[in-house]
Amino acid sequence: MNYFKINKATLFYTNICNFKCKHCFVSPLFNGKKTMDELLFEKSLNFCVTNKIQKISISGGEPMLFWNQFKNYIKDVSQKNNIYFSICTNAYWAKITEERLMIIDDLKKHGVRRLEISTDSYHQEFIDLKTITSCITDAQNKGLDVIVTVCFDKLLDEFNTISEINRTILSTENLRLKFISSFGEAKKNCIDTVQDISFIEKYKCNQIGSPIITYTGDVYACCGPAFTLDDNNFYLGNIQFDTIEKINLNLYCNEKIKALKNSNLINLVSNYKELFSSRKISSSCELCIHFMNS
Repeated sequence: MNYFKINKATLFYTNICNFKCKHCFVSPLFNGKKTMDELLFEKSLNFCVTNKIQKISISGGEPMLFWNQFKNYIKDVSQKNNIYFSICTNAYWAKITEERLMIIDDLKKHGVRRLEISTDSYHQEFIDLKTITSCITDAQNKGLDVIVTVCFDKLLDEFNTISEINRTILSTENLRLKFISSFGEAKKNCIDTVQDISFIEKYKCNQIGSPIITYTGDVYACCGPAFTLDDNNFYLGNIQFDTIEKINLNLYCNEKIKALKNSNLINLVSNYKELFSSRKISSSCELCIHFMNS
């Protein structure tokens, strides 16, 4: 069997979020409040350890709402297996300086090595940019890595955010600029994003083949809109009911996933220009889904 290295896994710990951003592509999952229970979280971590995955990102929703529920599991696995843990967050908890510093210390104490913070004009309807830059500075000063993601429809609309982050973050390579995915709230709110076709032509997804495990135990081969849309072409199994061997088999035997790992998207969809110009697709994620469904 032709194995490829799984660089990272994402544990979608909860669908609960304290923000309601207008551009959120995971919002279709927000019906009903759900989180991983202890047994499912343990099984998810065991899947990662068994597959020798060295990077695990805890995402949602807003996982920091439940930090006290899972932090000891992270500490134990991190110490025993030297796994690099990240937490994806909107940094709602960073508004008060003393509390922010205490939480950053607690994150580091329990084995978290990186914060992945989302901020843009949509998030800033709920939390101001000054709080975010203060959080970045404090986290970096205490030895945590920080990555900031800015989603945009029109890049110029985020000029001030990008400028402030660039002045704060240690490396500009840790600032990620992402087109808004036209799913979920973005579609509902008619945010009409069209990626520059030159971006799609250069794009090679580094997320495909990096499993995401959801709060129901479902495992998908992509951390993007595919699992949001419950696309069966990316579905690998359920961590509660299927063996790790079966899930791995579904991953490594999927010829289209292997093709996406080895090629740029445009080499796999010959009529991508036609699809783009006719607005049948408007993003790299949509083009990927089109390929998987073809």
